[in-house]
Amino acid sequence: MHRFTYAERFSDAPALNNRNVLAEPATTSKPMNDTILHIAVPYTVEFIRYRRRKIEGAIVWGAGPVTIRTATEKDAPVAYRVRNHAGSSGVEYDIRWLDGKLWWPAFDGPRPMTSGDFVSSAKAPTGCLLNMMNLSPATLFSPRHITTELIDHIPGRLISSSKTERWRTARRAASCVLFCGDSVYIQGGPPAYFGVSNDRGTPLILSMEVGRLHPMGSQPIDWWLPGAIASRRRQATRRSLVFRVEEAEESRRALEFEDYRLQFDRTVIKCLDVSEKPDPVEVCADAVARALLDGDRAGTRQNVHRSELLSVQSCRELIHNSLAKHSPESFEKQFGLKFEWAQRAINRLDERFPEAPLSPEHLELLSQLA
Repeated sequence: MHRFTYAERFSDAPALNNRNVLAEPATTSKPMNDTILHIAVPYTVEFIRYRRRKIEGAIVWGAGPVTIRTATEKDAPVAYRVRNHAGSSGVEYDIRWLDGKLWWPAFDGPRPMTSGDFVSSAKAPTGCLLNMMNLSPATLFSPRHITTELIDHIPGRLISSSKTERWRTARRAASCVLFCGDSVYIQGGPPAYFGVSNDRGTPLILSMEVGRLHPMGSQPIDWWLPGAIASRRRQATRRSLVFRVEEAEESRRALEFEDYRLQFDRTVIKCLDVSEKPDPVEVCADAVARALLDGDRAGTRQNVHRSELLSVQSCRELIHNSLAKHSPESFEKQFGLKFEWAQRAINRLDERFPEAPLSPEHLELLSQLA
């Protein structure tokens, strides 16, 4: 009788023979001392006990190391400073730049999270790292006494295991964390101004809130990052009221022409000449296009990944076609969007990403077909 051991088919965690294996590829010439963090990761298994036919399942906790990027303040200079306007209150913070990515400070409630806080909570079900893996509460709060060692003593046959996938997810989450000095930073994308309105009063008051630009909306890390919350960012993107920090004055003039009155409680000061995608116009067009796909009753919904933006051309065609087919009333009823929001999205998209003119050969072909 053979006892299956998970170690025979899956290592509890990949051997840490080379620290660079667990870290993202560095593009800086100066090596940095990474921090090795020992954590426990939950994964699922299915097995059949010896002399039984029933397939059983369990959530198992396996221990192992992950690597946290560690840098000095010189290695990761400040790219943006977020400061309060006169008379405003709130947390002020800096966004740093390292290896072509922007890193936002993590907060534990009202105060900045320290590297010690992060390490001490790494194994907790409510800790930042495990929650960045986007696991279900049932998984995070499953009994910790069910470990790989315990399961190894059960005689039988292993059917499946999610161990490899879960450790890959844990490494990916750890690669999005940076220790800089005594502070913790999380990869968060470029900052932008999100225009949020309660649709009351004349003129409409538009609160311009600073937030991170991300195509996927609400993320597990939202709880620890400063700035506009996910629901308010989503409202602004669907209305195409998201702007680069460099466009603050330009957006003010354009929106005041639409009878909006803008309120800036915070300002973003750009300290480095850095550029990181996505563009706010792309994110807004993507949000509108996805709303059109979600509300399409003609069976033309597409299977698209939320982690990727729809192409500019796909957004342009979806929005143009929907505007052409519907009246303002039917458009809002079917898609839950106002007609003018989609018009604003397509106008900004055409202005930022104009369509390439047709070549003389294509123009000649079109004239022949006509």
